Amino acid sequence: MILRKNVAVLPVITHPIRAGAMSVEFNCPECGDPIIAKASEWPQIKTGGGFLIAPMVSYAVTCECCRTAYEFRPSAAKENWPDGETMPVSCPNCSVKIDSQIAMVRGFDLPYRPEDCDECNAVFELYADSKTALVSAPPKVTTARGRQLIKQLEHFVFRS
Repeated sequence: MILRKNVAVLPVITHPIRAGAMSVEFNCPECGDPIIAKASEWPQIKTGGGFLIAPMVSYAVTCECCRTAYEFRPSAAKENWPDGETMPVSCPNCSVKIDSQIAMVRGFDLPYRPEDCDECNAVFELYADSKTALVSAPPKVTTARGRQLIKQLEHFVFRS
């Protein structure tokens, strides 16, 4: 594969990558098959083996499934998600430690990841800098009416 500077012929795929990225995975717009682009496959790469991220630089890629050729133009990622598949975080409602899956949000350069706490059923947003924002949480104290409803439901028996 070669580094190309004229991108007038092939369709362009623009995908955000982090500085120093040595590979990136994105889906073929034609067939949806994953394409893995590795910086080491091109002769002109950044010192250290990463992609060169410049406005007019693109790399030729071909989908192995449908054989469609594209120009891959990396763009700088706006969100700096940490390395790894997961990120440890504390629930903002009950402080339970959660390992949040961040590979997908990092791959698509999303600003936050919605997360659920299995302990307290809270829903919150996780950001790349480890900040959290509570979206919703169940009430901490059950009302008298809620306790009465729970007592009634305890005696139900479901049969198939």
